[in-house]
Amino acid sequence: MKNNKLIKIISLALSLVLIVSSATALFTSAEADTEVTPEVISKNASFDDNIHLYFAVAAEGIEKENISLKVYSDAEGTVELQTPRAPEAETENVHGTECYIFRTLGIAPKNADSKIYVQAVNTVGGTEYKGDIVEYSVLDYLYEMLYKDGFIEAKSGIALTQKNLYLSTLEYCAYAQDFFINYKDNDSTNDVPLFTDYAYVAVKDGTVDGKKQATYLKSASTEVTLATDAATAGMIWEVTEYEENGLAKISEVELDPSGETKINITTDTVVKLVSNIKGTLRFNTADSLNDTSKIAMKAGTTWENGRIKITADGTSTVTERFRVYPTGTNTGKSVAVFEADVSIDYSSANASQPNGNIYLSPLSVTTSGSTAVGAKIILQLQSSKKQANVYLGGVTNSGSSLVGEQLDFKLRYTYEYSSESSNAVCTLEILDLDGNTLQSVTTTSTNNIKSPDDCLTFEMLANSNLAGTLYIDNVAFYQR
Repeated sequence: MKNNKLIKIISLALSLVLIVSSATALFTSAEADTEVTPEVISKNASFDDNIHLYFAVAAEGIEKENISLKVYSDAEGTVELQTPRAPEAETENVHGTECYIFRTLGIAPKNADSKIYVQAVNTVGGTEYKGDIVEYSVLDYLYEMLYKDGFIEAKSGIALTQKNLYLSTLEYCAYAQDFFINYKDNDSTNDVPLFTDYAYVAVKDGTVDGKKQATYLKSASTEVTLATDAATAGMIWEVTEYEENGLAKISEVELDPSGETKINITTDTVVKLVSNIKGTLRFNTADSLNDTSKIAMKAGTTWENGRIKITADGTSTVTERFRVYPTGTNTGKSVAVFEADVSIDYSSANASQPNGNIYLSPLSVTTSGSTAVGAKIILQLQSSKKQANVYLGGVTNSGSSLVGEQLDFKLRYTYEYSSESSNAVCTLEILDLDGNTLQSVTTTSTNNIKSPDDCLTFEMLANSNLAGTLYIDNVAFYQR
């Protein structure tokens, strides 16, 4: 008992000593702080800040308080990361559809390839109505914008700025990956390939190795398999490979009868099905535009970065004319077809010129004059509304006008001749870049009817009211 009392007394004494010592230390420390002037001795920055993915959910028929977005780390939706509710802001218009916009958790640049899985949920009366689980990553977004949506080919205006933003972000993510992962230790065997070491392949009308899009390490050559379920009669694969400088190298590959076509890829590539058109004119150099056996230009039509450029500004009465001669064999055919990729840049358009027109028609001459075969149909460009639509007096168009600061689409004019009825059906279509018809106009013509063998030229003629800049590329005029 005595020993226990002694121990307790000693413990109490030691405790008091520690308390007094601590108080003294605290007092001394505080007193010292008042005498020291703090100085910033170093600066730094974080290169690991997050990038956020956003998802738009169609709002029609859904109350704002009922909608949420579940975010998972797995495709089965078993590991939930977050469930953001509808934002405070009201709906936003996304490609013509009112949507609720959700901001998801941040992703570090070094993890740009990390997949997240989202699922929209509408909760009504305690019951959850769940949409499909969607997979996405920052890398998917950058690749899609650059190659699938075609910004890699932008040469001017806001589209060029977007292209540079996406490319710079891709490089930033790759550098972050190299710094925070590969240089984390001195063992190079742990290094991972950088995002910029991969070639992205997208197929618009089929699959590559069973997927809509895939990535492969860049090498001398990697064999991949293309497949499609679409109707393939008269179709071929158009393979567009993008070089380091963004220039496109385009080739055509016949479909294998087995339904699976093997191709080799070495760089970022987009593949799509196109009509089996031989002799498509592609303007990759200024010299390729000087082949007068295939092309004629007049009054200010010029070449710029691989495309034909028309820039009538409304201040002159001069018309600008571009002509292309048949690129296919013209013997005993019943149809003549003109096709071209068109891009309109309205960023510096003269809004006082509201109705610029491009007149399109086959001609039965090759030199001067405008002896139209069939009907002249107008591509009408309204700079005040930043839109484009096809027009033919007295005929109703199907579809809607294209509207936007930068318009990219395809034109197709078809002249179908009937020797029995002595007339021709003339059709002009605006198509999206995947070949889907957005707008068309058709008329039956009895004016200057000729067989397609006599359609010697196709002409695009711009009036002086044209505003903005119009580019033409990948042109073909052929008979079939």
